[in-house]
Amino acid sequence: MMIFCSAQIPYQIYNNALEEYYENKLELASELLKKVNYNNDQNLEYRVKSLLYVIADEMLDNFILIAENHSINYQIEYYKSIGNITPKIKGAINKRLSLLYLKRGDSLLNKGNYEEAYEYYKYAYTIETSNEEQIKIKFNNLIIAILNDAYKLLQNKDNLIAYEKLSFAKDISSENNNINYFIDFIKIEIWSSGIAFKS
Repeated sequence: MMIFCSAQIPYQIYNNALEEYYENKLELASELLKKVNYNNDQNLEYRVKSLLYVIADEMLDNFILIAENHSINYQIEYYKSIGNITPKIKGAINKRLSLLYLKRGDSLLNKGNYEEAYEYYKYAYTIETSNEEQIKIKFNNLIIAILNDAYKLLQNKDNLIAYEKLSFAKDISSENNNINYFIDFIKIEIWSSGIAFKS
């Protein structure tokens, strides 16, 4: 009798999750479903995974409608939480996250936080390679902004800070070969000021 009762627990949890789903308590339903032990029951496993996908898809659709009401950081974390519900939703989530990483990177770039901006652009590229051309443009903008800062610093005789910025630009310039002539130009200016540039 005890064995029979124990064997019914996964089905009871599934049924409880189903009730929560019908009451539109999607997060609670997903949490319950993750507690289900399939016990090699392929039918139950299929039902659980199918419902998890339905829940994640509904949560995604619902959040898209109100996402702009929240900060970028909140959107990123919420989309990640949806992505953790089921791997089947990862593709759609990654596309959203990639755009948010680019947006966050742009915000940091505008504030002069170049290294953080670079990290977010890298995040975007890592999870969603179909955005490759757009991300290359972002890298271009980032490197040009760094070089502009370095040149302004050079004009103000802040050669050491200019050198540091140029070094960072050089480190990430492999993301795009079209800006190398900017780097070469500033390197010449720094050389002329008496600071050696390390290859």
